[in-house]
Amino acid sequence: MKNYSVSPFYTLVLLIYTLLMIIVIGVNLSSIKVLTSCVVDTQHEDGLREDALKSVDHTDKNLYKHIHRSRSDEPEVKQNLNKNRQDNLIGILADNRTSCTPIYNIYYAKVHKAGSTTISTMFDRLALRHDVNIYLVEGSQDTNARFHTREFLPPQGVERKQPNMFFYHQHFNHQDAAKIMQPDTHYIGSVRFPLTQLASLVVEFQWYNKLHLNLHGDFVGQLIENLEMILQLPEAQSDRPYILGSTATDLGLYNSHNKTFATEHLDELAKLFEFMTVTEYFKESLILMRRAFCWQMKDIVYTVQRKRNIFKYDDHLLPWSLQEKHRKVSLPEYKIYNIFKDRLLNTISQEADFNHEMFTYERVLKKTASFCDVVIDKIRNNQSYVYNCSEDDIGVDVNPAPWGAPFRLHCLDCAVMRMETNVLMNVQKIRQYPELCTSPSITRINRTDVLNFDIVWRDEGRTKLLINPKYCDPPSVVRVPLSVLADITAYMWL
Repeated sequence: MKNYSVSPFYTLVLLIYTLLMIIVIGVNLSSIKVLTSCVVDTQHEDGLREDALKSVDHTDKNLYKHIHRSRSDEPEVKQNLNKNRQDNLIGILADNRTSCTPIYNIYYAKVHKAGSTTISTMFDRLALRHDVNIYLVEGSQDTNARFHTREFLPPQGVERKQPNMFFYHQHFNHQDAAKIMQPDTHYIGSVRFPLTQLASLVVEFQWYNKLHLNLHGDFVGQLIENLEMILQLPEAQSDRPYILGSTATDLGLYNSHNKTFATEHLDELAKLFEFMTVTEYFKESLILMRRAFCWQMKDIVYTVQRKRNIFKYDDHLLPWSLQEKHRKVSLPEYKIYNIFKDRLLNTISQEADFNHEMFTYERVLKKTASFCDVVIDKIRNNQSYVYNCSEDDIGVDVNPAPWGAPFRLHCLDCAVMRMETNVLMNVQKIRQYPELCTSPSITRINRTDVLNFDIVWRDEGRTKLLINPKYCDPPSVVRVPLSVLADITAYMWL
């Protein structure tokens, strides 16, 4: 029998070949795994984006889909973020994992058509629940003036309470804001993809009539294509700043065409504002806000404020040439949007267990919507239902663990979520200054025809008050009088 032996050379060759094959197979498996992961992540992001579209401003639901598809070709506008401010925010989020103290000193820069009504109503309810002082406005609570409105002050002899929260429409100015807010105030706001925001503004402010746009066609395209001519129309002058850029106007970029001013102001905004909610990532934004300010899950529960499908936008892509034209005339809008969108996404990427909390939050919102839809339908059909639901203590138990303490969602919570902002403002005035209803030095002039009317002083001495007496009734479990909750005029789009 012959003995066969393999030379050391061939053994070495065989060994090297085997190792190479193992490496190649491993790389291919990793590639497949990464590719699969990317596909899943992309599908998840698309799902979240669609959820965000459903979460706010349903007035023009179809036009959101139209413009969001056109965003896939959007070139990024590179901006230098203020790393220190952003790192501080991430540090705050990380510290809140175990124990923390809730933060209520907040200035919220409310921006038109960026989901801001949902957020401001959320702040209203949070202030009621935790007895937090808010900035009270004499007269209408929302103004486009640059702090030209007056603060609502208490009766003579009653000490003014410095506000912890501000959440109204104002042209932002840091110096003005600092005069009325606490020294350690946190500044936040909202942004939205500019084209989507423009389309929503066209519908909300009925520019289609004022600016002679054809709603049966591509009215956003008509507006952008004929922008120079439209801006010369006398009827367009009052809306000119918002046509060019709602976000830039609300955040104080008055001289949007002054590049030096705009750049300096953008730098100031990036340093001052810790983050802004992004409409396209609405739920993600609220989770970050909850973590940053050490709030409970109940504090960020909401229902959709505006469910109106009056007009539908044609579901087709806006030509790239018109997108570029809009970008050039509204460049500050895109810069602001990209700065804070990038900051938001960067912060999320550094957050632990974010997807887990997102899943829990969506479950909580779904349960909230299912319960509150039934409650609101009952109130719509019979306003006296609020007395029954209060007496029977109707509610649903919600457990968001480990992302917050279990809570009971009362039927009256649902009612407060749908209240008119002016009505909530009146309730807040009485909560902060109960003397408005009890002081013998005040002459109360009853206004009984409508609730959606501001509680206002009728003289400079603050001794004559125009008020609906229902606001002075005893507060319910949600700190709003049942007689107010039983009034149909108390509600927003009921």
